Amino acid sequence: MKKTSKIVFVVGLILIILCSNAGAVGIAVSPSKIEMDDVLKGAEPERVLTVFNTATYEDTFSLTVTGDISNWISFYRMDDHATPINNITIPAEAKAHVLVKFAIPADTAAGDGYTSKIYVQSIPPEVEGGHAAVVIKMPVDVMINVTGTQTLAGTVESIATTDTEVNVPLRIRVDFRNTGNVVAKPTVNVDISRDGVVVDSVTYSDKEITPTRKETVRVEWDTAEIMSGDYVAKVSVLLGGEVLETKELPFKLFPPGELTRHGALNDIVCEGDPAVGAVTKILVTFVNTGGIDTKARFAGEVYRDGNLIDTIESNELLVPIRESGTLTSYLKIESPGSYVVKGHVAYEGRMTDTKELLFDVSGVAAKTGDDENSTNGTPGFGAVGGLFALLILVFVLRMRTGR
Repeated sequence: MKKTSKIVFVVGLILIILCSNAGAVGIAVSPSKIEMDDVLKGAEPERVLTVFNTATYEDTFSLTVTGDISNWISFYRMDDHATPINNITIPAEAKAHVLVKFAIPADTAAGDGYTSKIYVQSIPPEVEGGHAAVVIKMPVDVMINVTGTQTLAGTVESIATTDTEVNVPLRIRVDFRNTGNVVAKPTVNVDISRDGVVVDSVTYSDKEITPTRKETVRVEWDTAEIMSGDYVAKVSVLLGGEVLETKELPFKLFPPGELTRHGALNDIVCEGDPAVGAVTKILVTFVNTGGIDTKARFAGEVYRDGNLIDTIESNELLVPIRESGTLTSYLKIESPGSYVVKGHVAYEGRMTDTKELLFDVSGVAAKTGDDENSTNGTPGFGAVGGLFALLILVFVLRMRTGR
């Protein structure tokens, strides 16, 4: 009898422990280590951290640095590379990217083993009664080897183009990766020939690519008033006067309007959970299934409880052939209710079919991590408390029966 009673009591304690942590914060960071070799003094290399919020509520995480080179490191949002940040808010069960910039002082002594640690930490809620809050801190080790020797180097990963029409620019794409330790400005020379005779040339060298980064260099050839027919684009990529790669790309220049324009609106979603007083991103995926690069724009109507209340529109986006693009619109949620966003994508004088996005907005603002972790709202506590009380009652009854 005593053994059974003890088991019941222990099970109750375990349930309390497990459920009291049901809403605990969750965080993961990738990569767990940043290593950079042959970084030039005075350089400003960049890396990207991915922070995962594994909790079931929106949470805010602080970004801090310790170590001898902590003053070299700063953090930025991916859509704002100018304003430093020290924390980031991430929706429930979502991830966010953080740009990490390293400013290596010009007077740094060349050498190996400059180290620091980046910490991504949950910001604890205010807890009443002197109770300790759960805090999770994830480290990212940083090691930088500094050199005084400049290395200008890069690789060409691809060179491509597609057929086009008269009066529509020929677009050539060069994927270039900077494998050196200084900013690279590759030069792209394009000779356009027909029947073996060069008819035009274009050069582009304005793209700056930071060390370790891969970027697409886009070069356009103006086809206005050019005769349709078969052509060849001879593309040469140079860096520091050295030719890295040369490739010939045959293409056809069609008469105006001959290539098909076609696309599809694949999906409409909203980013995060819409809430009263907040601005919600409406993300539309458009797929260019036609035979030519296409400019696309989303236009939509917003209904609340069956009534038209607003219209939204994205900026125009050039979507390359056989690729997809995300058209972004912004919707300010003023009141609770049942919302419907109906819209289509307009492209080159055509329109896709209309699609709808439905979502409900409650009368309260979105909960934050503080709300979820407050002592007045521990997830599951009421139910578990009742279960624990029942277990105690069973324990007492068994004790009396044993007597």
